[in-house]
Amino acid sequence: MYLVGPMPAPSLLVRLSRESKPPLRTKAAFLMGLYDDVSTKSRLVELLDDPDPGVRRVACESLVRCGHAAPPAKLVALLADRSRFVAWAARRALERQPAERWRNLVLRSENIPVVLRGLTGLLIQNPNHDTAMVAINRCQQIMRGFVSDGNFLGLLRVLQLAMHLGNVKPNEVPELRAQLAEEYPALESRMNRELVRLLVYLKEPTVASRMFDELNRSDNPIVEKLHIAFYARFLEDVFTLDQKLALLNFYEYARTLPGGHSFSRYVDNVLRDFVSEMSDEERLAILRRGTEIPTAAVESLFKLKPPLSDETLATLISLDRQLAAVPGEPARRLATGILAVLGDSGTPQAMAYLRQVFQNQPDRRQEAAMALAQKPDGENWPLLVEALPIVEDMAAQEVLMKLLTVDRKPQSPEALRQAILAGVKLK
Repeated sequence: MYLVGPMPAPSLLVRLSRESKPPLRTKAAFLMGLYDDVSTKSRLVELLDDPDPGVRRVACESLVRCGHAAPPAKLVALLADRSRFVAWAARRALERQPAERWRNLVLRSENIPVVLRGLTGLLIQNPNHDTAMVAINRCQQIMRGFVSDGNFLGLLRVLQLAMHLGNVKPNEVPELRAQLAEEYPALESRMNRELVRLLVYLKEPTVASRMFDELNRSDNPIVEKLHIAFYARFLEDVFTLDQKLALLNFYEYARTLPGGHSFSRYVDNVLRDFVSEMSDEERLAILRRGTEIPTAAVESLFKLKPPLSDETLATLISLDRQLAAVPGEPARRLATGILAVLGDSGTPQAMAYLRQVFQNQPDRRQEAAMALAQKPDGENWPLLVEALPIVEDMAAQEVLMKLLTVDRKPQSPEALRQAILAGVKLK
């Protein structure tokens, strides 16, 4: 726990004196004795150089708790400590000093961990656009030389923090965008994940084909492919139609993977977001491929804007016929959705096809009846009367309410009997 706020510093030191190794117990006891002494600051500063990392960390935290400012040079040097706990404590201690005292020490350092951790502290202390641009420029300088995998990973995360806190727009950093594009794909999966996040945010068009290469690479783990696909949807302005359809194919495949009860729905949400940003022409292209990507076709179907063109109606009717040979719940949902959209359109072409479905596909009569009920008069009326014995629940209610709007009576008493029975079932 960091030594700020109401918790007294001695409580931590007492625990250290009881639980730590002998060298740290001795130093903790010494610190407890000096906590209120005027020489506390100088002694704590000396302990910043202690060989024990636990002591170095406690010294940093105690300086903050006592309200003493350690020499910035010592704290900056500790940013490179092998113990990440010590480096973290040193950074937090620096954040409580004015940036003017230690900013240049960080920026001019040749030690990459010092720079990266120091930039993080600067961004936390001053989360504004100017600080963000300073951090980005320094990271760009580092990228021009050799950077180890671990340091490069940290650099990418600092860049993310800078662009987020500074609200940096993609068009403000064209050179950075080009530098990062050259690094993708990397050989290390963690770096690739951070690169994908950054390049997608920066809307870098040149990486689109490489992202699809990574999606298609057989030896690439599925978790890495999912990461790429989930971020790729934000590049909708960069992809060609063929690439968008390929990405939708991947989503269709991904939703069948094992991953818990809500996994497929999570994938569906990603797919829905992607389709929602497409144009009407692109959605029509999806419907033409509906047998391959039925989930995407369902989302496209309900984004269609009325009135539907003859071409769109013909596409829907053709797709519905093809779906008869496609197994699976997505295909069934798509087929039901097509009948609903055709019914809403109310066109003679659509109604003629719906009557064919009602007469020739007994297992779909309930859905076809609900669609036909949107135009209950004319040739649809006798079929709706015929449907009364088979429709149930919402479908029965919809058919009965629509029949009430037509000034027409059946000749057979059986139709009246079925209307009465339907009313009884619906209570």
